[in-house]
Amino acid sequence: PSGNGDITSILKILPNVQFDNASGSSNTPGEIDPANISISGGLFYQNNFQLDGFNMNNDLDPAGGTTNGPTTLRGGRSQGLNIDTSLLESVTVLDSNVSAAYSKFTGGVVEAQVRKPRKDNSGINGWHANISYQHTSNHLTQYHIHQDQEANFATSADENYQPQFHKHLIKSSVEGYITENLGLIASFNTTQSFIPLQAYGDFMGAGADSKKTREQKRQSYNYYAKIFYNPSENLTIEANLAYMPQFNTYYHALAKDSYYSMESGGWQAGLKALWQSNAGLWTNSLGYSRLENSRRSDTNYWLSWFVSDEKNWAYSPTASVGTARANEGGYGDIDELQNTLNYKSDFTFSPLSVWRTAHNFRVGVDLDYQKLGKNRLNEYYGFTNPAPLVGQSCPNTPDSFGIWSCSNVRPKDKVPNNTTFNQLGWDANWDTIVGQYFNLLTFYLPKGNVEFDNIAYGAFVEDDINFDLGKVGEINTRLGLRFDGDSYMSKQSLAPRFSINYATPASSEFKTQITFGANRYYGRNLFSYRFYDYLNSSASQWTRNSPNDAWVESTNPAAMVYSSYKFSKLKVPYSDELMGAITQNLGIFGATLKYIYRDGKDEIM
Repeated sequence: PSGNGDITSILKILPNVQFDNASGSSNTPGEIDPANISISGGLFYQNNFQLDGFNMNNDLDPAGGTTNGPTTLRGGRSQGLNIDTSLLESVTVLDSNVSAAYSKFTGGVVEAQVRKPRKDNSGINGWHANISYQHTSNHLTQYHIHQDQEANFATSADENYQPQFHKHLIKSSVEGYITENLGLIASFNTTQSFIPLQAYGDFMGAGADSKKTREQKRQSYNYYAKIFYNPSENLTIEANLAYMPQFNTYYHALAKDSYYSMESGGWQAGLKALWQSNAGLWTNSLGYSRLENSRRSDTNYWLSWFVSDEKNWAYSPTASVGTARANEGGYGDIDELQNTLNYKSDFTFSPLSVWRTAHNFRVGVDLDYQKLGKNRLNEYYGFTNPAPLVGQSCPNTPDSFGIWSCSNVRPKDKVPNNTTFNQLGWDANWDTIVGQYFNLLTFYLPKGNVEFDNIAYGAFVEDDINFDLGKVGEINTRLGLRFDGDSYMSKQSLAPRFSINYATPASSEFKTQITFGANRYYGRNLFSYRFYDYLNSSASQWTRNSPNDAWVESTNPAAMVYSSYKFSKLKVPYSDELMGAITQNLGIFGATLKYIYRDGKDEIM
């Protein structure tokens, strides 16, 4: 068993790949997301993930996180698709001295290669099938919990502590050759994780719901098929189709009617042709992917009441009256979609000998067309500031927005720590207060779908030169230059790549190699900031003087909601790298000491 069977799970043996703390936390064994990784100290959302040479990067919101709000979505990961490692022949991690053929990263490159269909031991084409089941749960887990955290863990109401979980992994595949030159590999994998939690934990006032269980889910599906065709010895054609969605279900620990689900992943299709001629190897690939990061909520409103005998489902036992809140609702539905059409052409020339040197020239171009969209599917109503209800009662109908935003039951004057409402200035009129209502509303319009296009282009040239020094050894030098640009940032970049390697003339079992490199890497675009800029601009604030009045949009500039993002100020992030390494072979063993220095500029944190 290899954890959840994803790519990053098998990279823990590499010293230059660092994992985030959450991926190794024993508090959350029910999670199934691939871990966020930092390669050579780079930001975890500035890696380039590739599958068979096709990009599978999430450019919508790769930083992701746990924030869930009116304009922000939780989830989001740098690795857009979660391919299962049982299909792979190899995973290559480029952590330094990266070729000019790769771009859009300041950390590193992770390239996964799907294997060709297996043959019988005799070399005869045959068919193979596989199915496996893997299970783990809290019943197969021994927890070691600090005594100060035992109560919090046992009565957990949110995903940060998971005392119970049940995880199931099913993997199946079939592979073989339809004809002598036509092979197929196909698979279906799914990971299902169920995380039962208490409705409100050990919080006060939960009432009839206090002993109930609310369940969160993590569900990943992986459909994949790939065809290999060799019409001649010099031509190979590959075609693949993948559908890899994931659905994570959450709820707010201290709010009722707060379930929401996050959908990520999506589709990828690719067509690749490799032609070997006397001049060299020419590779052409055309790929399409459709990725998303979307939210579906039970509700599109958020109400934060002061605790009362009516609004009493959950509040902290240590809270003062002014901060003891019973929340309800969610943040509405949002779609984020990323459609990418990519073409790459890469020509590696046959070695050219000049005097005592061998030159391996490589040139390539790539073009990307991306269409990105973000759409709030419904209105959002945010009520966070209750006001005292005096001298009147709530209407028998919802407010002008259709929300029940008034209560005829006044807040509790004391909670367990005997703090009163004095800090809110309510005590003077306490005897006249009959309830609470909201007099301030933050309102987000759907505003329709915001879409924009991005055309990205790049080209590179590289010469890999080998100098044969005879009895002194040999030197290998790689000189590369990469050019990139796009319409999104309207900026171009030029990235030089240089590496040199000296190898002693000893036999391969005892060879010593010394390597040096100086390289520049430009990062990927993060489209989320333009989306946030747009969605924040759709917010407005509304006020009213009593629950019987209609809401009126505020014209006070100080009360308006403004975007904290300024997309036009961003620059393309980049990182300058210096590296040095020495490798010593000792028979069947080898040892490498490598130092990498990265100087990041214009990074978005």
